[in-house]
Amino acid sequence: MPEIIENLGPVEARKRWVPGLIVFIITLVVIFYLLSIDTPVPWWGAVLVFISLLFGFLGLDQGLKRTCVMNAFRGTEDFDSGEVAIEESGRARKLKKKGRLMLLDNVVKALTLAALFTYLTYL
Repeated sequence: MPEIIENLGPVEARKRWVPGLIVFIITLVVIFYLLSIDTPVPWWGAVLVFISLLFGFLGLDQGLKRTCVMNAFRGTEDFDSGEVAIEESGRARKLKKKGRLMLLDNVVKALTLAALFTYLTYL
């Protein structure tokens, strides 16, 4: 069985996935509205969509995987009793790697959807 590596407790995880879900839903509503008005979106509109998608994806991913990317980079954890340093260097290294992969994965997802959205506004 693979080792489960987390750095967030249930309360801290909820603090990330709830706002992430809200941002993601609002972004999707804005995207569908902009697609419905049948007007090309300027470059800065695509950048704003990318940023909001990234925050939404990151919040959802961090909450569901119970791993904060920023805590992973700093080598800390917060299991609902405050942020503390991770003593075990092997675990900290694994969390840092997981954080990098989570960030990269979410950047790719947000960039792909933002590019698709921009492309669809020009059809």
